[in-house]
This record gives sequence, C-alpha cells and structure tokens, in this order.
Amino acid sequence: MSTAIRQLRRRMLAEYTSSIGLPSDARYHGGSRLRPVVPLDVAVGGVLIVGAYPSARFETVGTERDVPVGDNLGPFEPERYFDGDRVRVQASADELQRNYITPLGLERNACWVTDLVKVFLFKAGHREKYARLGSEVPKGYLREHFEELAQKSLTWLAEEVALAKPKLVVTLGAEVAGVVRGVSGEAGRQQLLGKPPVHVVYGKSRVPTVHLVHPGILMRGHGSEGEVGSWPELHSKEHIPTLKAVLGRLTVPIDRKNFLAWAEEELGIRYPGWSVSGVDRNYRCVRCAEGMYLGVDALVDGEMRIHVFTDMSAPRLRVVCAALPEPPPGAHFTMRQGKDAPERLYAGFSWLHAGDDYAQDQTRATTLLDWLVDHVVTPLVP
Repeated sequence: MSTAIRQLRRRMLAEYTSSIGLPSDARYHGGSRLRPVVPLDVAVGGVLIVGAYPSARFETVGTERDVPVGDNLGPFEPERYFDGDRVRVQASADELQRNYITPLGLERNACWVTDLVKVFLFKAGHREKYARLGSEVPKGYLREHFEELAQKSLTWLAEEVALAKPKLVVTLGAEVAGVVRGVSGEAGRQQLLGKPPVHVVYGKSRVPTVHLVHPGILMRGHGSEGEVGSWPELHSKEHIPTLKAVLGRLTVPIDRKNFLAWAEEELGIRYPGWSVSGVDRNYRCVRCAEGMYLGVDALVDGEMRIHVFTDMSAPRLRVVCAALPEPPPGAHFTMRQGKDAPERLYAGFSWLHAGDDYAQDQTRATTLLDWLVDHVVTPLVP
C-alpha cells in the first residue's frame, strides 16, 4: 500500500467530519465513538465501488431491538457479532458480494470499496429508539441530511479516485448517482441507473462510470427502488452481462496509438479552453500557462516523456523549477534544452517503454502529470 493511501486514511479519520460540518466528538448510545468508516479494500487500477453511507453495528438494549451502538469495520465489510440477542452479519457486505463482486468475476481485493458519505446516519426510527433509551442522536448525523453531506464529500471521493486510478467506477443507488452526476429529482436519478458507462469527472480524473441499483434493492426483490419486479431480472440478464463485457474491453492491452489517444483526451480535460496539438504525431501537448505547454510524448524508439516546455519563458520556468519538492517515487526530474530548437526548455520526466502494453505507462503518466500540474504549472499561473 502506498504512503499516499495511508495518509488519506489518516486524514479521513482526523479531518473528514469537520470538513463536512459535523462535530468530531460524536458518540453512539453506550459511549462508543462515531467515526468515519475509511476504505479497507484499496486496490489500484481495478474497480472502484461507491455506496451511499456506512451501516452500523446494532444491539438489543433492554426491550429496544436494532439500536445503533458502533461503527462497522469498513465499507460493506463482512463481519459477524452477537447483538445481545442473536448473531448478526453485515447484510450489505453479503449483498454486495452476491449481487456484484461474484457475478462480475471480481475479487474483492481487486476493488476499492468506499462510501460517498463516510459516517453512519440516523433514520427517524433510530432517533425514536435513542429517545426511549434517554440518549440523543449526535447533532447533524441525520439520514435526511444525506444530500448536503454527500455534496460536501465529493472532494474526498475525488481524492480516492485519484489514488485508486480505477478502470471503472460503479456507484450504488439512485442518490449516489444523482450527486455524482449533478442530477436532482427522483425521476431523473432513476434514469441514470442501469445505463451503459459514461465518463464522469472526479476532480482532475475522468473515469468510465456506471450507475446501478443498491444491492439491497435486488435482495428484497424490488423494482426501481420501490416498484416491485423489474430490477432483479434486468440486473441478472442485462446489467451484469453488459458490465462484464465493459470490464473485458477495459482490460485489453493498451497499444501506443491508444496511449496517445488517452493523452489527447487527458490533456483536453485538464485544460479544456485550449486545443490539443500533435494529433497524428508522436506527442500531444496543450497550452497550460502563458507561453507554457504541457506535453506527453510516446516516441517510436520507446522513449516516453511527460514535461512542461516553453520557447519564450525559460527564465520563468527555471525559477519555478529551482525549488521543487521530491518527485514521485521512482521518477527523476530533469531540465534540458531542445535538440532541434535550442531556445526551447523542457522540464519533466522521461523513461523507456517496455513490452507491448502501455497500461503501466498510462498509470505512471497520470501520476507525473498530476505532479507537474501541482508543482510546476500552478506556480506559473499568475
């Protein structure tokens, strides 16, 4: 596991609740801390699965059944425990495994599993139980506040996507689909479910995304999150086969032509106001600052380059590059003059491609582009 993923988990625990406007000293009935439920399955380059918000551990307290008393171990995490009356399991974990992970032929450790809102939210029934027990639900941790909390949580999801670098994002439920896509209204959100994947922007990342029903809906046999009958059949006969085919296409090796097509799309997303140059050549580049360009090269001799370059503002570029932090692990930052254009200054990274598949080069290029944009391009923008 990378240092960046460890740091993200720690920040989630320390900063998530305050970042979305919730008190960080929340407690369940009985005194257990109510904390963010951080992702435990954090595979890079696989499928990223996004639920709405975590469930909780429930107990029988006196005559009150199903009283929330503690956090789950992780998002959709399998667990068994005794609730004071009977042995319980985490139903959502079984639902996810049975309806999505197993039918798609995936391994859970090949996925990044998370929730959009990362804390348990109390429904009206939970609040009534707490009131009868003489306890109060933590301020703000309410199911009816999901929409507001989800909007504030999108920046955290973007960070997860940036680290996970998924081939595909799968969101579960109409609410999550609506928040991610910026669609409001039940009818509009229902229309998003079960459709072919579309590219969705998460921060600086753009990833194929499919919106599916929550697995609990399938287990209960409901239709469109309320209409009986249709979803289980559609899921098994249409959605799962289609999604398996999509995953098959996404795992096809990336050749040099497809790598350059990806670079063209990636640069266009990062700087949408400018056209990408180099189409039908061995490179792609886009204007990123006054007199500056961000480029991705995949040369026929196997040399790969990610760099910022300029013909007219070399002194300004040298100043910025004189005080840079450590580059990403395994990368070596260099500055060089152009061979055919000595007045041109390049600042960035290069390496040699090996083999036929450019998938690893694409992952590396994404990381290096992020670093150059954050530490070189951003300081160049007035």
